[in-house]
Amino acid sequence: MIWDLLLLGVTLCYLVNLYFSWHKNYWLRKGFPFVEPLFFFGNIRDVVLMRKTIGQAYKEIYEKLGSKPLGGFFKLREPILMLKHPDLIRKVLVDEFESFQSNDIHVRRDANPLLKLNPLLASGAKWRSMKSLWSPHWDKALVSQSTMVRNVSQKMVSFLKSTSGEYIEGKELSRKFVSDVIASWAIGVELDSFHNPNVAFRIMSDRIVNRNFKSTSLFSWLFTLRIYQIYSNSG
Repeated sequence: MIWDLLLLGVTLCYLVNLYFSWHKNYWLRKGFPFVEPLFFFGNIRDVVLMRKTIGQAYKEIYEKLGSKPLGGFFKLREPILMLKHPDLIRKVLVDEFESFQSNDIHVRRDANPLLKLNPLLASGAKWRSMKSLWSPHWDKALVSQSTMVRNVSQKMVSFLKSTSGEYIEGKELSRKFVSDVIASWAIGVELDSFHNPNVAFRIMSDRIVNRNFKSTSLFSWLFTLRIYQIYSNSG
């Protein structure tokens, strides 16, 4: 009896190992470069163990692929193809978009109808309609405005270096960054609230962001109106 159980256990282990060995060679059989996966976890072990975010894991995979234009990896047992070369990305998102409408993140519309309206989470026909709506806004002029965000980021880095290890409140630092980005991008005003925290624009934005009964009531009312508009249009 013991030998039978032992033989059964060894056989099961062999079959499981054989299956995972065959499965991890998926990209090898396809002829694609890939990042070597780990047993069970694939290439997202640190994400499963909550050591890193999915973005950090993808960044590491991107870097491990080196100069290759594309490469495969595994999200647990699911094979995923990562594109790196701009021409390949353009071909998927523009030229051959009809064949690539699915989304890696799935949201149940009945469980969260508002989140389903997020263009980053949409798929299929819904994503097609949202893409046609958003695409005109992503022209070169708008994309070039990302330099404004980069300039604010450089100011924040300069400010952090000047603090010489002093205590900094993360929430306050984030508010300064957001205020500067909004002012620079939306109304064309450079605040530099990292070194000038008492500028009028930032004071007014703090009044909006700070939680109190008045601001909470205002945002609740605006949010209610927005929900009503969404449901009215969808109906």
